[in-house]
Amino acid sequence: MRRAVVDLVDHRDLDRDLAALGGAPSTGENLVLTFYRLLAAALPPCRLARVALVETESNRFEVEGPGEALI
Repeated sequence: MRRAVVDLVDHRDLDRDLAALGGAPSTGENLVLTFYRLLAAALPPCRLARVALVETESNRFEVEGPGEALI
């Protein structure tokens, strides 16, 4: 988790510094999908089931399976 995601985003301007976003804005939807893809690539196949990003108490974004958004 630290190498695949945290080290890429901690104390960074996500819109400018996160190449994995491919120029997309750093919305919760785009970030959770990007984090899912980064983690899936760092783990053995079939090991990642879901990634959730909790932005605030009422904003939560999830991706499950092969990158299917569950917003």
